[in-house]
Amino acid sequence: MDSVKDVPTAQSQVLSNPDLLQHIFERLCTRPDVKSSYGRITAPESRHILQASLVCRSFVEPAMDVLWAYMNSWTVFLKLIPTVSLQREGSHFSTTEVMTKSNLERLLFYGKRVRYLVVMEFSETVSTHIYFFLSQFCRDSHLFPGLKTLYIPTVSRLSVDNHNSLYMLPSPNMNSLHLGEVTEEGEIAAASVLSHVLLIAPFLRELYLDGKFTRLTLSLLGGLSNLQTLDLRLDESILDSDLLMKVSQLPRLETFIIALGKNSRVPSAPASPTTLDSVRNFSICGSADNLCRLLQSLRFVHLDGLRLQFNAESAVPYIQSCLSRCSELGVLSAITEFVVAHVADPEIALMELESAVPLHSFKSIQYLDIPVMSLTKDDIRSRFKQCQGLIELDLRSYQLPTDQQGLVLNDLEDFAQNFKNLNRLAVSLADIFNDNTGGIQALEKSLANPLAWDGHDLEELIILPISTITQHLPNTTAKYTYKEAIIVSQYIDMLFPRLKKLEFPEPTNPWVEQVKALLEAYQGVRNREAAKAL
Repeated sequence: MDSVKDVPTAQSQVLSNPDLLQHIFERLCTRPDVKSSYGRITAPESRHILQASLVCRSFVEPAMDVLWAYMNSWTVFLKLIPTVSLQREGSHFSTTEVMTKSNLERLLFYGKRVRYLVVMEFSETVSTHIYFFLSQFCRDSHLFPGLKTLYIPTVSRLSVDNHNSLYMLPSPNMNSLHLGEVTEEGEIAAASVLSHVLLIAPFLRELYLDGKFTRLTLSLLGGLSNLQTLDLRLDESILDSDLLMKVSQLPRLETFIIALGKNSRVPSAPASPTTLDSVRNFSICGSADNLCRLLQSLRFVHLDGLRLQFNAESAVPYIQSCLSRCSELGVLSAITEFVVAHVADPEIALMELESAVPLHSFKSIQYLDIPVMSLTKDDIRSRFKQCQGLIELDLRSYQLPTDQQGLVLNDLEDFAQNFKNLNRLAVSLADIFNDNTGGIQALEKSLANPLAWDGHDLEELIILPISTITQHLPNTTAKYTYKEAIIVSQYIDMLFPRLKKLEFPEPTNPWVEQVKALLEAYQGVRNREAAKAL
């Protein structure tokens, strides 16, 4: 019979499981402010993990894996080479000794843990013989063998010396590459990096390109046979049928995103549209005329989600043509996002837009952002009744209704009751109170009769002005007293007890700040009570 001491304890099982230990250390970094904008763990959590690694030998590897997983500097690793030092007043990396593979021991010890690497512009220069040695090493091995994501947000800002580092960073295990802010002058560097990644990272699944691109770069896309997500943010570029044909030949592509800048162009549709067999999620953003020509150039087989974003000054006839093409393709019901940023000549265009947009056909709509001529309480229940799955809703009113009062604060209850999944609501209000609809007494009556349900889960509430009377709400609320602030804040808190963000039209005033402060106080009380209950 085995002795009792041979039976593993819960503590010994945890200490002998590096995956479980790593998960525990990762839990130290779950607060939103623990990581920087590019993912690196910041103090004091980074210091806590470092201290934890010194507790016992079994903590070292999992703690270091967590601490070095996200890095936003490549030059940090040069400082781990003992023969390398900063010279010329800290502006130049150099060495006075011949470098050998043994000099890379510390760099490789930490480099193997990096999963997400950001390359920003750096001011230091690096000696040619350091780059030469590292490039020779990278022929047979890799500085960051476990790297999953290489993120270069500003290719255009990298100096020529910075470019030398880019070819040493990718690894065969990479599955995501981001090249941002690519200009005409920087495209050759971006294309070279992409070409290099294609050679050593055959399983790349995500590619994000942002900037000005020509066929020099776009012609390389056909080699990405394992790509699942392609995100193109094109500025001053031509999206022609040759590119679409290359994309159609990517057998595993499921998500295709295109954002066309102001000076980008889509040529007239070819006689035979390109079929995107594997694409299930398609998102396009740009002017309505470009989006219209793009949709006329494509066909889909298994489309599950379609996102349409029309940028500024889109002509309504083109928007209508886009929707007609969607109807021809049988994908109206696949639209999950529909955004119209702005229309020219709103007095005429908005009436045309309201008749052109078949909201009743948007069976899968989750994000809706459109300007409307006017908005009434009845519109909430009639015009948008088919959109009950909405997660985000933005309704910007141009003017007040001609024969009715516009929306006021207590009409928000209709949104809460009709759109159960809303996370963000931005809506134009004519007033906070209105005497014709009961004034402030209507809110007091609602507060005296609590809701039959436990409030709505809305997190963001943006109160917008009516476009033709933008100063009305700021001027009106500036005259309100602390009593109105208490009633308004209590009403909003009753409707949306989990609200995290509240905005009023600019310019804000002390009354608005009082409302926000009261809401924070209510939520603080609830949080403390919840903590006591635990």
